[in-house]
Amino acid sequence: MPEPIDEAKRPAGDEFAGLLSAIGATEAIRPLAEATASVFNDAHQLEKVLQDYANTGTGQLQGRALEFLEVLKFNRAAAEAGSSLRASATHLSDPAAAADVLIREGQDVLKEVQAKSYGRAADAVRALADQKYKGMERLVPKDQVGRVQEVIERHQSRFGDISPNSPAYREVDDKLTGQLQADGIASGGTTRAEAEFAAQHPELAALQHEGMAALKEIGSAGVAGAAIGGSLQGVFTGLHQSVRLSRNETTATEAVVITLKATASGAIRGGSVAAGSRVIAITAREVGVGKVLGDMGPGAMANAVFEAGLSTHRFLQGEISHDQYRDELGGAALRATTATYCGMASQMLIPVPVVGAAVGAITGYVAAAVLVESGVLGVGVNNIVAVAEERRRIVERECAAAILQMRRCQQELDALEDDYRQGFRQTFAPLLEQIQAHQQAGRYDDSFSKLVSMGDALGWSLPWRTLEEFDEFMQDSSLKLVL
Repeated sequence: MPEPIDEAKRPAGDEFAGLLSAIGATEAIRPLAEATASVFNDAHQLEKVLQDYANTGTGQLQGRALEFLEVLKFNRAAAEAGSSLRASATHLSDPAAAADVLIREGQDVLKEVQAKSYGRAADAVRALADQKYKGMERLVPKDQVGRVQEVIERHQSRFGDISPNSPAYREVDDKLTGQLQADGIASGGTTRAEAEFAAQHPELAALQHEGMAALKEIGSAGVAGAAIGGSLQGVFTGLHQSVRLSRNETTATEAVVITLKATASGAIRGGSVAAGSRVIAITAREVGVGKVLGDMGPGAMANAVFEAGLSTHRFLQGEISHDQYRDELGGAALRATTATYCGMASQMLIPVPVVGAAVGAITGYVAAAVLVESGVLGVGVNNIVAVAEERRRIVERECAAAILQMRRCQQELDALEDDYRQGFRQTFAPLLEQIQAHQQAGRYDDSFSKLVSMGDALGWSLPWRTLEEFDEFMQDSSLKLVL
């Protein structure tokens, strides 16, 4: 007889669609995720360097801030574009180097950049014209580029080529830039006010850039997740409603309404789970456990949190009982944990970025969902493993008592054996020994078969032949055992 349908139970497909949305969104915004990681790393360096020189005047320290801000912005732009170019400040690797910033592709240095930020444009031009910077790009705050060019223009128009500084000034003009740039990647530039703010408030400056990068990643993931989740739910529900419509189980209007509602619901869930997964991923990376969770762990965890939120809402609304609420929370946690660890294991077995983790996560989730639904895994009263354990303990207690009783019976029969023929001894002694051995080994079906054999030998057939028939006999109050 089929089990009655639990109307309060949510379809497992909703949760699965949320996991798929998180997986799809993670891959869709991977360049943004790498850009966020780059920003956080560079922001930490910016904050540390500026704090180390906190006693330096703002006028001098803002020049150092310009270097690190431009490095941060350039690396973010490169990561978002999927470029392998990276900028680095020589202050950390070679403080005595003439260049302030190096732009590399792998180990190859593509550009050397000297950065200067002065209150007066004329001072910046004289500093940038130093011969030790020959061949380098000259970086200044983007709001000072025009003033620096004006100073060079006035000098050239007044002195022309007769000035010994003219060649150096011309090179400064040729190499002048307000932003780090290489192969189509550009930082966007930094104003002097931005550099001064960072020099005065390094923690806030770092937090500002980290927050902007994180919000961009989370928002983009939410949009991608909403599109994926809405599409999946719309397609799945549309197919299901088409089948129902072909069977005349629904009307066309009702099918369209249900499909639209499912699409909207899938979009909300997909967007929420995808955005939440990036929040978890960013947080995990910052506390040092990002590699532990892998690519799929944040999505699985966010999906479980969303499912737990829905279950909590339904419980508070009185739609489900306390036991159902506990079962749903436990099931969501089990599915998330299994998806996370299977994703990690599969990534090692299939060393293809994302693919291995996705295959493992989906496989683990589906396997856990099947086991939870069947009752093999779970935390509630429907867990058949817990039920079986309790049944086993009862049988063990009954068997222990039966073993003691059988031992006493054997002792009594041993006292009577001398009064019977040798054939009787050969018939029952082996049966009793076999029954005892089967009982001690837990082979209760074999014990029953030997017990039946003993009854047959005595000429009395027992009203059961197997353990199942024994249970039915004992539960039937209308039957009596006659010995």
